[in-house]
Amino acid sequence: EASGSEANTISATDMTKVSSTEYIYSWTVGAGDGTTTFSLSVGTDMAENTIVSTPTSSTDTIIVDNIDPASFTTGSVVTTGGRVVTGYWNDTNTAIKVTVPIATETAPSSLEGGTVQIQAKALAANQNDLSSGTFTDISAATAGILSTDIGNNKVLTISKSLLTSLISSSEDYKLVFRAVITDYAGNETQGDANTTAIFIVD
Repeated sequence: EASGSEANTISATDMTKVSSTEYIYSWTVGAGDGTTTFSLSVGTDMAENTIVSTPTSSTDTIIVDNIDPASFTTGSVVTTGGRVVTGYWNDTNTAIKVTVPIATETAPSSLEGGTVQIQAKALAANQNDLSSGTFTDISAATAGILSTDIGNNKVLTISKSLLTSLISSSEDYKLVFRAVITDYAGNETQGDANTTAIFIVD
């Protein structure tokens, strides 16, 4: 039998026999957060060796994380290179830098080992409803979250070549940016767009 304790309590349950040397147990993760430790009832293998009731390897403990990263608003978005004009992207600019605030978490942080992805959308210059349109990932505009990023701002640079899918030969439209943070366990939070960091392409 297998059982679990701590974050998810699992009553002793018969395991399914696969072969004379293998038994399996399928577990549906429940609500809650923390570690769940599995134990096995006393048994013996084919050689009559006793199975230790609680495995001593690290694989007997699973971290349960059902919490999304904290809500946030994407930070500053600025152009670099060439003639820098606040609120505009022009043909001389070479990149855009997006600042993303990474929340403070008590160690060990579930954000460490996660990722930041920058998304953008293009709207007509006269479109004042910034909720319209669909954000899409900017290819390669992603970065891993390091321990030194926790509680600090992370800046991602988007080169001109990465913006080609949004920047065409036409003029006078808005570029709106946001960040998406995914923690180590795969929980995701889409940040709010910085409504003061909108670029008119000219």
